[in-house]
Amino acid sequence: LFGAVLKIISLVVLVNIPSINIYGAEISDAVCYGSVMIINFAVIHKNVKYNNVTSIAKVCAITLAIAIIAYFSNRVAYPRLNATISLIVAGGITVLVYLVFVILTINAEKRKQVKFAYQKVNKKRKL
Repeated sequence: LFGAVLKIISLVVLVNIPSINIYGAEISDAVCYGSVMIINFAVIHKNVKYNNVTSIAKVCAITLAIAIIAYFSNRVAYPRLNATISLIVAGGITVLVYLVFVILTINAEKRKQVKFAYQKVNKKRKL
């Protein structure tokens, strides 16, 4: 609810500024989603006691990498294709790169879990 209220307020304010105009809608979306993300992180941190800053940094780094890839793939495709096709191509490239990141992350987590389980079994054998 907080994000929706913040979006409406920022939308009304930003769209009425002549230099920003319709781009205020996009900025208000970013403000809304960013505020909701921060609230979610705070609630998760409070309730789950999750204290792993490196995981949050990894998520932020992957998000930044995806945003950069989306931007540059569209910059490369747009002059060569019409707007609709370049958007589809840039979106497709971005989705593929995101899937690669997800697969790499899942594989890394599986390796950690296997290593942890192996260490646990070895501790029991030593006893």
